Amino acid sequence: MNTGMFEAAYGVKKSIRDLENCGKENNYYNVETHKFCPAKAEVLPKYIRPNSVPVSPKRFVGVAAMVSLMLITLVGGTVRADAANTASASASITIVTPITITNSLGMLFGQVSPGTALSHIKLDATGTRTLVDGDAVLSGGTTQAASFSVSGTTGASYSITSPSFISLTDGTHTMQLNTFGPNSSKTSGVLTGGADSFTVGGVVNVNTTTLNPPGVYSASGIWTVQYQ
Repeated sequence: MNTGMFEAAYGVKKSIRDLENCGKENNYYNVETHKFCPAKAEVLPKYIRPNSVPVSPKRFVGVAAMVSLMLITLVGGTVRADAANTASASASITIVTPITITNSLGMLFGQVSPGTALSHIKLDATGTRTLVDGDAVLSGGTTQAASFSVSGTTGASYSITSPSFISLTDGTHTMQLNTFGPNSSKTSGVLTGGADSFTVGGVVNVNTTTLNPPGVYSASGIWTVQYQ
């Protein structure tokens, strides 16, 4: 037994060497009073020799419990260091009603008589036709803007993409139709109640009769809608 353990077990200030050198062979240590008394061990069993100071049962149990706790802590620490941790994550997907677009009316510019130079004729989103420049004559006929219907998920927002231009042709000759965005009733919308609509006009370039002789010029363009 070392001095530290002796002091911890009995709370005395004497060292083992002090006990061993007490100078009296018959001095015995009283484990109850923590004093040295000249008595015989066989007469008073509670007195023991200094060199064989025992640890009391209660304190031995306390020390044993402390050691066990240390062992458990160390082993437990090792288990926590080596153990794996896991976590779960949920996943979900919501399927919405596909967005659709339907054309109900085509774009009509009416009847036009070419001039002596290139002329630009505008059709706005309400179907109103005007001569932007040039000397072509707007001679009548039916005019109307193209009309589209959109359906999909209620309350969803959507965007509209127009073609950059459409080449109208009579089979041989062509004229260009463009500038749809500025002449549309909207470029995006909201499907209130799951539905919406918009109209589209544009600007057509009518050349001289040499380049654009009389005839019906037509073509189709593609408009696209998508959820935002």
